[in-house]
Amino acid sequence: MFVGLTTFANGPQRVDPGLASSWDVSEDGLTYVFHLRPGLKWSDGETLDADDVIFTAQVSLDPKIHSGNVDILQSGGKPWKFEKVDSLTVKVLAARAVRAGHVRHRVDVHRAAPQAREGVRAGQVRGDVGA
Repeated sequence: MFVGLTTFANGPQRVDPGLASSWDVSEDGLTYVFHLRPGLKWSDGETLDADDVIFTAQVSLDPKIHSGNVDILQSGGKPWKFEKVDSLTVKVLAARAVRAGHVRHRVDVHRAAPQAREGVRAGQVRGDVGA
């Protein structure tokens, strides 16, 4: 299962909270700051935090992985940059302003084996998140 920072409600056509309880967007549309819900856990009881979001972005943007998310995690032909602000906050920097909602509902978080998070085997990804 893959869970996003936000979800998209098709009926009312709006972006709703997912793993992120809230988010801020800069006036120029280049910077998004996501505030993760406290207390998120993976199905095995491990804490889900900003490191998991950053890891997922790194795997998704790694050319050796050939992720299907590469094209949607960029703007102006340049990949977005993901930065950890603190354990529950992630900043996303876009090269060019993106349309409203695009960043918010395009970042899914995946679970990886501990070896992968340490960079040993970035291909061991499983998605089993729960709240």
